[in-house]
Amino acid sequence: MPLRRKHLHWQAGMVLILLLLSTLLSACGGSPKIINEASSQPTANQIESQAQPSSSQPTNTQPSTTTRTPSPMPSATAIPLPPSGDWAITADTASLIENLYEMKLSKVGDVVDIAWSPDGKNLAVLGPAGILMLDGETLEINGEFQVSGRNSYVSFSANNQLLVATNAITYQTQIWNLADGSSKMISNTGHLSAISPDGKILAAVEDIQQYSADGYPGPIQVFLRLFDVQSGKMIRDSVSSYTISDWVSFFPDTIGLYFSPDGKTVQTVNALGDVRSWNINSGQLINTSVNPYTRERLSSGFCQADHTTGNSFAVMCEIAYMDPPCIENTPGCEPTAKGRYEVGLWDANRLQRKRNLVIKDETAYLDVALVPENDVIILFTLESLEYWNATAGKMDKSVPTNQTISNWFKSSMCSTCRKPITAVKPGTNGEVIAISHEGKVILWNSADQTEMTRAILDLRQVTSASMGTLNNQPVLAVGLSDGSVMMVNPASGDILQTIEAAHEGKVGNVALGADGNTLITTGAGSAKWWRLDSVEPFHVEAFDHRSDFLANPFAGVLAMSQETFDQKNTLLDSRLMLVDFYTGKSRPIMDSWIAHLSISLDGNWLATERLDKVSLWNFNTLEWIRDFELPANNTYITAIALNPDSSALAVAQTNTISVMDVNTNTIITQVTAEATINQIAFDPSGCLLAAGDNNGNLYLIDAKNRKLLSNWAAHAGRINNLSFSQDGRLLMSQAEDGSVRLWGQAGASALPTGELLSLACKASSPPLTSTPVTPTATPTPVTPTPTPTQVAYYRPLALSDPMLTGNDVLQLQKRLVQLGYTQIGIPDGIFGPKTDQAVRQYQQDNGLVIDGIVGPLTWKQLFGE
Repeated sequence: MPLRRKHLHWQAGMVLILLLLSTLLSACGGSPKIINEASSQPTANQIESQAQPSSSQPTNTQPSTTTRTPSPMPSATAIPLPPSGDWAITADTASLIENLYEMKLSKVGDVVDIAWSPDGKNLAVLGPAGILMLDGETLEINGEFQVSGRNSYVSFSANNQLLVATNAITYQTQIWNLADGSSKMISNTGHLSAISPDGKILAAVEDIQQYSADGYPGPIQVFLRLFDVQSGKMIRDSVSSYTISDWVSFFPDTIGLYFSPDGKTVQTVNALGDVRSWNINSGQLINTSVNPYTRERLSSGFCQADHTTGNSFAVMCEIAYMDPPCIENTPGCEPTAKGRYEVGLWDANRLQRKRNLVIKDETAYLDVALVPENDVIILFTLESLEYWNATAGKMDKSVPTNQTISNWFKSSMCSTCRKPITAVKPGTNGEVIAISHEGKVILWNSADQTEMTRAILDLRQVTSASMGTLNNQPVLAVGLSDGSVMMVNPASGDILQTIEAAHEGKVGNVALGADGNTLITTGAGSAKWWRLDSVEPFHVEAFDHRSDFLANPFAGVLAMSQETFDQKNTLLDSRLMLVDFYTGKSRPIMDSWIAHLSISLDGNWLATERLDKVSLWNFNTLEWIRDFELPANNTYITAIALNPDSSALAVAQTNTISVMDVNTNTIITQVTAEATINQIAFDPSGCLLAAGDNNGNLYLIDAKNRKLLSNWAAHAGRINNLSFSQDGRLLMSQAEDGSVRLWGQAGASALPTGELLSLACKASSPPLTSTPVTPTATPTPVTPTPTPTQVAYYRPLALSDPMLTGNDVLQLQKRLVQLGYTQIGIPDGIFGPKTDQAVRQYQQDNGLVIDGIVGPLTWKQLFGE
């Protein structure tokens, strides 16, 4: 493959010198090493660690014991000042920021999709960190592809020449030419895409829900967009609208997109099982096939589609319905939940269902696949593969799987678990199937019921990170998805210490103390305090993974929310625990549900967000100071941050960042981002504000001069952690693509850590306890853009005369039915006696006050799971 990498192995004695030179010349750190003589080498199919954004790949050794190696002494070679004359990240040096260090252990990350090349020679494995190409016989890695976003689907062109990946969030599609390794990006495509058989046209789909003026859901619009692959330009943009019943409890987005073999038409399938046929030349809708019986009885089921290309495609619908289909005001209505499966075989050349199988037994089917050579449909169960003859409408055979595959499917039955991903190898009559689950890929031969081969992929991802100081040098604490924690020197890339199995499962949070010797980690139901010279934690606290975690080592405090859930994962109680960072000793507790929080750098002030309201508190006394009026309407809060002395509050509302004076509520400046902001952080001087969005972009805002300095694509996915170093020289970002990166001027990471920056920029004064004055100043906007309307709680709901009606009642009923309170019948938007009965039963089941009133607490628990 053209993108096969060569791996460079550094000689141990030359590491420090070479890395220093590399830092000075190219701003890239060296390859990380785990200093442990007992290290074991990975298998041939494991991915080697990538620790720098360069073409060279470092060796990836796995430590077998917890080790610690002293940080290297600073080099005696003087590091010249950068062109700015100052190492700190400032408004003047923003244009000089470079990527100094990256740790990215896995080249694929958590697998989200797999696809066979049409000739069966290759299997593409897609994850948030990239795409691996596996050999179709041996599963050896023979190629890799870097992605620029969190893609959801991967596919090949019918001629085996192109590889396509689509990001269902950003609506960007990447296309690679497998012959020369070149790639291109096409923007504004859709959440699902497909390449025409000749490889010349990209078809993409976007579904948009329309709303009426009073908030009721309106028609669904399906946009089909056609692009020229060579130029990337859009050829046509067509739209089709359709309506759905109010009782449909899910959004019926498009789940399948299929070209006819001659490339003249394309068909789309949505989650209701509707099939639409489009003309490629004109882009117009030809016709639509709707199964009225399925749609009328489909209340909480869904459909899924096979992604095989050819003359046919298969659609499987799980029909979960209530019988009789009555509403709550129907006299004598006592519906019973029932279910069945409908599997349709469709002709890809014309809008025609070749065969429809109706299966009413109790078997749970988890996936569907089509063998295009003979129109055989394979249905996957917990313990077997059922081969159905679509022409005859009967099952030909049921083949048991091995215990491994069976266990994979059984382990995926929980609502939050990822199920195995399956794909039938072309040209094998359905006998050879690739099955992927939790980093393992198996080739299964159903003919003789044997496992042909398997690959074990390195899925270790960086799940959390913190920046600090060790031996007067910058250091990173990195939590991994396998539960281990690493201490890394970003100047050299050396792994200084590894704590294996610090937690079971992924490490959710890490925090380094300002003393250079205290580390806090969370994961698997606990928060642990460590000394860096010890292999055992010295303090442990219970900590739920859904809880909030905010560390301020300079103020010596840790804030953790302590939350209680029932067996249905309904939030029952939440308290904010304030804990001494260095001892774990508890401080005062706030009894309140809190979504976001921020502690000022000086440790005197606390900002909290609850139910889209930001409050300011005296941190030492927990005295409430004031609430803030938020500037952006019809949005929700995604992040908050106080500047070092709390004279300014930054609030991210979806994609709008507002910086406000805490005493006057005046908006100092506003910046609009490309996507929803997930993280914001002030630097210690208070002059800069960094922000990270859900697409992996970083923004640097000049808080003093009220302007956006720069923004750049930093990661291929949502940014989860963002912070400045204490001396303001480095900016750390960690994202869902499984990587952590350091940003700054070339050579900054090799310097000894400087002193904590003093406060240089204030909005006014620290918070005053008097009532704030009416704001008079106007914001300084930066290219504002519209934000989406959110459906939210805005009034209490209860049984009344006349009965309450509205979209909020409809949403309430849908949620109750989804949770199993089916006595309502089909949701109709009318709060009647049976809705009241269901609400009271829900309140009783979840430890709430049983009053039948859906107030803020009941609403929050219903929709907060």
